[in-house]
Amino acid sequence: MGFDCWPFRFSCVHDIASLFRVIVQGVQEYSLMSHLRLHQIIALSMMCVLMPCAQSSGFEDAQASSGVTPGKVQMGRVLEKPVAVLIRLKSSKDTIRMKIERWGRDGISGDVGNYLWDELEMKSMRTTFRRVMDRRSAADFMLIGELLLRRNDPATDRLADAEFARAEALDPDSKEAISRIRERVATYLGRVDEARRMKQVESLGRGLPEGVEWTVEPWPVLSDAQQREATIAMKQDINVWLTRAGYPDVVPIETEYFLFYSDLPRRDTIEIARGLDSMYERVISMLQLPDGINLFWGKCGILVCRDYERFMEIEKLAFNNTRPAGGYFHSLGPRSFVNLYREHPGFYETMVHETVHAIMHRFLSPVNLPTWANEGFAEYIAANSFRGAKTDRWHRSDAINYIRQRGSVMDIMRMNYADGSWAGPDEIGYAVSYLMVELMIKQNEKGFVDWVRAVKAGKPWEQALADQFGADPATAARIIEQWYRKNN
Repeated sequence: MGFDCWPFRFSCVHDIASLFRVIVQGVQEYSLMSHLRLHQIIALSMMCVLMPCAQSSGFEDAQASSGVTPGKVQMGRVLEKPVAVLIRLKSSKDTIRMKIERWGRDGISGDVGNYLWDELEMKSMRTTFRRVMDRRSAADFMLIGELLLRRNDPATDRLADAEFARAEALDPDSKEAISRIRERVATYLGRVDEARRMKQVESLGRGLPEGVEWTVEPWPVLSDAQQREATIAMKQDINVWLTRAGYPDVVPIETEYFLFYSDLPRRDTIEIARGLDSMYERVISMLQLPDGINLFWGKCGILVCRDYERFMEIEKLAFNNTRPAGGYFHSLGPRSFVNLYREHPGFYETMVHETVHAIMHRFLSPVNLPTWANEGFAEYIAANSFRGAKTDRWHRSDAINYIRQRGSVMDIMRMNYADGSWAGPDEIGYAVSYLMVELMIKQNEKGFVDWVRAVKAGKPWEQALADQFGADPATAARIIEQWYRKNN
């Protein structure tokens, strides 16, 4: 019988009486013990006491799970008489019957173990605290208020406010201490949120399809401080470019994920920026990423100009580009920028398309998808992001005509940026790649996402396609051609 199989938690036993109390309780309450002789129970109990606290009591585990530094847990207030309670842990629906002997700002200690306040389900924590507190003590009301604030929930925030009000009623001078508590909890919750976010970002690289291993360097995970510094650096760069282009005083609309600069009326700018946040969250959901995760280095810069000459001036000054277009995505190392001409006929579709490029640049690693998939996915999102999008109307008939006139899908797959072959005559690559990606997603969305992950992890796209869809590029091209020769 291993020590971790004992169905109750030992407290740190300081005397023989408490040791035997634990033994008797174990014998009485748990049938698991019934097959053991008394001397075996005593021997096992003594070994548990002699083992380190982390093994015998589960106390260190509780500290680690709640972020409390081992050895600094405060439970030093000894009760005159043990208080019998039923507690419920956050991690379990079962109730635990215990007699509390000591308590403090960190938790409770009694006959069956030590429990931190953060381990207890909220209602159980509040009820238990009220059983042991001194209702004449403003400090106790402030402490329960702090514990409720740490739950980081609007409902418990309101309960905390009520507890703080009771503390102030008992001691009008406690207002300053309550302010310090609020600041302390805000700092604590910020650290918790940062740790959660960084853990989420780090976990992205572990969610690769079976058999796929990293062969390239993923994007590094930034701390909150580094993200703030990155956002400041993005603003500085953009301000320099706008000033040189004749826009010295543009103030950005800053959203959760974007820095949006434009010479449009402010109301229009805010509406467009909010729409981009919604689009970003849909793409994140499709890529099976946690809600609210920010992939960008700082935030993505979006620049919108009504004047075409100034739009192209920014292109030249910032990105050394003089090719005419309605909009561009640019990456400078980890940084992402989208520059757009507002009066372009397909402004909204172009904005979404280029912003998808920015998202995919920052997804997992700097590795690009093959050109046809990179452009096809951006067009697919543009076609499905907002009511009235014209992308499908622009592309579907052209792509189907190309395929039904015996155009080669494999030729589209071979096109790329590097040799200048993209996007082919009449930019047919955009239309066909849009239908290619649409079919892949409709028939196997998870397979498509796994394929993207494999490519971003460094696997050649051709091999990843065979692994995730069971078809090499030539076979996949034939399947797509056969489908669209019969279906629209």
